[in-house]
Amino acid sequence: MIAATENNVGTFTVYNLYNTVRRKIHSHAMMYGDWTLASLPLGQFITGRHFENSRRTVRKSCEIKDSIKSTEAHIVSMRKRLSNANSEEEKRLAEIELERMLHRKAVVQKTFDYLEERAAQYETNNSPVTRTRAEAVDCYIEIHKSFKKHCFTIQKTPEVIEHLVKFDDMCTRGVDPKVIVHAIETVCA
Repeated sequence: MIAATENNVGTFTVYNLYNTVRRKIHSHAMMYGDWTLASLPLGQFITGRHFENSRRTVRKSCEIKDSIKSTEAHIVSMRKRLSNANSEEEKRLAEIELERMLHRKAVVQKTFDYLEERAAQYETNNSPVTRTRAEAVDCYIEIHKSFKKHCFTIQKTPEVIEHLVKFDDMCTRGVDPKVIVHAIETVCA
């Protein structure tokens, strides 16, 4: 960066730096690509300030055509696979797999609804316990271990991911982890 320290960073351009470095190291490299950045002052290029205006215009001009939650990406890709199936056999297999995924999603939803119901019952019958953040984390870990053991794992059932925050919420609200662990064992056994 010898060239930048010898000159004013505000007026020294990216192209000037390229030529200076090329001469110093006796390079035969040639400049390719977009030359619009070459005229930028080095200070703007390094700090990224030249992108501020372009980011705003890009965001305004780009419309999102479709968006999905990452937890539903596998379902959407299966639907696309179903619509792009070339043979009847491919279509039948994709339909079966999609049906399984949707059924699994419904089962996960019902499981968490039941666990939420049990937590609400506990809260109406008992006064909530205030926990420190460390105690809430320990509570979450205890519940999550039981859930992985008796119900679903994230690897086999990606639909679980969007519901795991409910365990943290239960622990923060002061629900006894033993109540939730018992509910997990009841519903998933």
